[in-house]
Amino acid sequence: MVSRLIVASNRLPASVVETHDGLSLSRSNGGLATALASLFKQETSLWVGWTGLRRHISEEELAHLDMPPYLAPINLSNEEVSLYYDQFANGIMWPVAHGLTATETFTNAQWSATQQVTSHFADTIKQLIKPSDCIWIHDYHLMLLPAELRRRGIANRIGFFLHTPFPTPYDFQKLPHAPELLKSLLTVDVLGVQVARDVARLQDAQKILNISSNHTLIKAFPIGIDFKSFDALNDDARVQKMATLFRRQAKGKIIILSMSRLDYTKGVRSQLRAFEAFIAQYPARETLVYRLNVAPSRESVLEYRELKEEIEQIVATINTKYGTKTWQPIRYTYENIGLEELAVWYQAADIHLNVPIADGMNLIAKEYIAARQTPGVLIISDTMGAANQLEDALIIPPENSLAICTALLQALTMSATEKARRWKKLRANVKTEDVAKWAHDFTHALQQRK
Repeated sequence: MVSRLIVASNRLPASVVETHDGLSLSRSNGGLATALASLFKQETSLWVGWTGLRRHISEEELAHLDMPPYLAPINLSNEEVSLYYDQFANGIMWPVAHGLTATETFTNAQWSATQQVTSHFADTIKQLIKPSDCIWIHDYHLMLLPAELRRRGIANRIGFFLHTPFPTPYDFQKLPHAPELLKSLLTVDVLGVQVARDVARLQDAQKILNISSNHTLIKAFPIGIDFKSFDALNDDARVQKMATLFRRQAKGKIIILSMSRLDYTKGVRSQLRAFEAFIAQYPARETLVYRLNVAPSRESVLEYRELKEEIEQIVATINTKYGTKTWQPIRYTYENIGLEELAVWYQAADIHLNVPIADGMNLIAKEYIAARQTPGVLIISDTMGAANQLEDALIIPPENSLAICTALLQALTMSATEKARRWKKLRANVKTEDVAKWAHDFTHALQQRK
């Protein structure tokens, strides 16, 4: 019997925030924190992760924070965060995982910082671990951690789940120290990825780099969402009232919704340009409104600040060119939206346009389905992991303006019967393949390893 599950991820599910009144805890809006929240309703779990603060927190400050006992914070300095997180993880590993060019030039200082941060995690886990514990490591930031734990003599079962796509072998070899990263991953007992595509890429990388492992189970575990929580919002009186108000304010217009965080992999620019091309040709364009929300992300990184400015410029140009005194084609906001308001927009929107360049899974597409019982139309890219499951969505190649325009027209002209047929299958899939099943399947596979 496993006494505890030790989860290790770059960030804790609660971030430490510095205010005028001192430090406080703020709940994380990250997908991983949301996905694993149910596991931490029990006392048999422990979460190891960075505080989110770019400085060391003293023991006295930690004591005043009233940190939950199941959280084990990792202190990182500003220099460590800059080199390991901003530059190496987000400037090199993240874009390469999505088939894009690295935005940072690799330096030995980045690698040293990554090794140093990995050691911080390994030291903390070494201090806390018990003989019967299982360790579940998450995502690309901590690829070196499995090997570091083994070097410290930790023989416990270790699982690793990669939330991003695994790069093609060609792209993977672009990563600095690629063989070392892969060897570390192959020291675990269970190596989980999102879809079969990633299993094949991993195995191809093993062959090309001539790195084998007879022990590691490599398997796809598609991550889901908490379907019940989103579905329950269909019966929430406050949400229903707000959704009715939003529809009334839309004055009968068809709402096309796009929700994503600020990131160049999310395809926001190409979606905007495609929408412009569509309304330029669509006679009834003033019956439409494009609701775009971008959630702040990685604002310390120059490329992300520049992306925000570019998105806002494209929105302003389209609204100026096509807008009238009574109609603006795009309603844009840059903010974190709470769960209730998010559900309201999901329920109010007739079409959800979600066409990232590449994505490990994409949980927003699944949230849209779970949050509304009445049929909508989902447009997604064939490069997101969710496309393997959500076969009844309209699935198109990303960054293809013509394909997006065609899908929008199909969505606008789709019969009620076809919408209902597709929606029924989409909801059945999201309900069955939920986050509880994902977590159960992975942890069960880990516990069964010998």
